[in-house]
Amino acid sequence: LPLAAKKAKGKEGGKGKESGPAARGGGGGGAGDDEQVLALGVERFATGEVLFRPADIGLDEAGVPEAVVQAVGATLPDLHEALYSNILLVGGTTRLPNFGARLEAELRQLVPADYALNVRPAPDPIVAAWKGASLFAAGPLFERSSVSREEYLEHGHSFVRRVCHN
Repeated sequence: LPLAAKKAKGKEGGKGKESGPAARGGGGGGAGDDEQVLALGVERFATGEVLFRPADIGLDEAGVPEAVVQAVGATLPDLHEALYSNILLVGGTTRLPNFGARLEAELRQLVPADYALNVRPAPDPIVAAWKGASLFAAGPLFERSSVSREEYLEHGHSFVRRVCHN
């Protein structure tokens, strides 16, 4: 049974059919309610859409495709082609239906045509970022790229740039 139907069925016990917001899937929150029901319509699908079109909800931010282009653009130009050919999808949100295909299609419109574009999911996208950070932290590059709190307080943010970009 759908959640709303289970709740309505459980409330019938001699009181008659439930009415009001809880019966319509609006929650209710009255004493004795052991669950809340949230009825979703187009919101279920619109949530993922916001990742690509934040302006749809009034945010003046880049969507995921534009953010990828901005991130690649912040690197050395010699790296751009290699980065576009190795885009790894990590995080639970990337498991949304057609996320990878949509990202690749929208990136294709933004990336120079002569660049190969390869967007692929990580084998386990939910823990992939953690695993990558763990490998980085255990490797030799981490020590050379790290700044202590004391160093930061003494030299400021420009010191971080010097350490991380050398």
